[in-house]
Amino acid sequence: MKKINLILIGLLFTTQLLSQTKENSVSLTTSGTGKSIEEAKNNALRSAIEQAFGAFISSKTELLNDEVVSDQITSVTSGNIQSFEIKSQDKLPNEIWSITISCIVSVDKLISFVQSKGISVEIKGGLFSINVKQQILNENAEIDNIVSLIGNIHEPLQNSFDYIINAGKPQARDNSNEKWGVTLNVTANTNENFVFCANYLFNTLKSISLSSNEVEEYKAINKDVFPIKIQFGDSITWLYFRKIQSIYALQSLANNIKEFYYKQFKIEWGEKNKCFFGFQLNSNDVFEIFPTAQSEPSYDNEYKPYFCFINLPSNKTQTKSISGVHELTLSELENLSEYKVTPLGISSKFGYGGFIIYEKINYKLGLYMNQNESAIIDSIENNGPAFVSNLKPGDKIISINGEKPVNLNFSDLMNISNYENKKSKFEISRNNEMLSIEIIPQKVKSSLITLPITYGWHKLSEGKLICEKLDIGGFNDWKLPNYAQMKYIHQMIGKRGFGNLLESQRRQGAVDEFYLCSDNNGEKGLKITRRKNWHSDPDVDDIIQYSEYITEITNETGFFIPIRIQEIEMK
Repeated sequence: MKKINLILIGLLFTTQLLSQTKENSVSLTTSGTGKSIEEAKNNALRSAIEQAFGAFISSKTELLNDEVVSDQITSVTSGNIQSFEIKSQDKLPNEIWSITISCIVSVDKLISFVQSKGISVEIKGGLFSINVKQQILNENAEIDNIVSLIGNIHEPLQNSFDYIINAGKPQARDNSNEKWGVTLNVTANTNENFVFCANYLFNTLKSISLSSNEVEEYKAINKDVFPIKIQFGDSITWLYFRKIQSIYALQSLANNIKEFYYKQFKIEWGEKNKCFFGFQLNSNDVFEIFPTAQSEPSYDNEYKPYFCFINLPSNKTQTKSISGVHELTLSELENLSEYKVTPLGISSKFGYGGFIIYEKINYKLGLYMNQNESAIIDSIENNGPAFVSNLKPGDKIISINGEKPVNLNFSDLMNISNYENKKSKFEISRNNEMLSIEIIPQKVKSSLITLPITYGWHKLSEGKLICEKLDIGGFNDWKLPNYAQMKYIHQMIGKRGFGNLLESQRRQGAVDEFYLCSDNNGEKGLKITRRKNWHSDPDVDDIIQYSEYITEITNETGFFIPIRIQEIEMK
């Protein structure tokens, strides 16, 4: 569940680097976003307060509330926040402001201030452990920050390319003059959105990466650092990160830039609504992105290992040339006048800390059915829609909106109602008497979310443990998908290209893929077998077979993607 309810909706991500400035003060660099500069600044200051409180006073951040935090934001001159400086501010393409600040928070005065509000706190450890706590806090926040960064640019990057289409002369496909083919070539050119996202990505990654001093500190205490190499325009920059999960997330972003964002177009021709997608790529790439796995780091000319290479143009440029052949009959060719290429716009959304695979509106009644007698109501929630409408335990549901409930799929039957509020007519049997009752159900939005991180190889038991410890995007209820969900996720990602299951270099030459899943026993996984042309786009030329497999906990390993199902009451 969401751990902190005081962060404004406008707060999309937090960047933090803590260092001890004196015995009882800490220096933080935080970022915030909002609909205005003032809102973004307040969110950054709010984040600094929460982080200092959670790291050095109490992990029970729910003790804070909007009033306490707002009082502190407005009390900068009183010394709780000793000082702050705006390091950068940008306006995102979606009209959201992003601000990065550095500030100094007095831990002593923060304790006194919170206590003056009647909140009892416990000090977390002594000063000797402050540096260690700051490192742990930074490591956990780094993943969250990068995931949030990916979320900030996920939608703008889908509007970051302009397209030009060229069609060749029709070519005969056989000697009957009945089958023809037209070679089409679509050029994807980066536009101002891409230039902005590239700058924003580069500058944000620089701000949350380890400094050279921190790199040496990590090495001195025998901690790993994970480098990436970024070519931004004509310059190459090395950045170092604290956690391999951060690299996986960046590989996911790199893979989406390479395989998804530039494909947001459709080709139309002839009669209205005729269009198609799905071309094979030429090798005519102006920029390339090569994410690599942790277990197989790459090396540059100086033999420095790196785990991700991102090459981004810093201005408008041609990046991709996509070609394919449109096959059509003679009669279709006769009716063909021209081809048009049209941007798709936003086809994939990001929210609640991950990629939204689907969103569905469900309708709930607040009742539970008898397991032995499926049509009989077992119990009813107090003050729920069923309770308010006078349904009772023991009632037998005969029909909903004139349809018999099959597999107790009440939500779909209520959705066929023509009323805006989905008021539905229930026919029930009570004590051998037929009754007709109208019920207005509770509207609930359900979302299936996947994390933009593809972890490396893990045992199933390790995968479950990682999910239990995940705390990203403000949510700590991430879990492994079950077999059906994993299959659905793979199908959706294969067709739409977003989210990244398995980056191509990691699966090179493989036939079978294994993904960790979880059922009631926690032992089932998903095996994906690809036949025919392995190197083609998923679900286009490949023959893909799905099957369950039983893992050997001590031996079998596979990739896994934590997911969450978020339900939001709609009013």
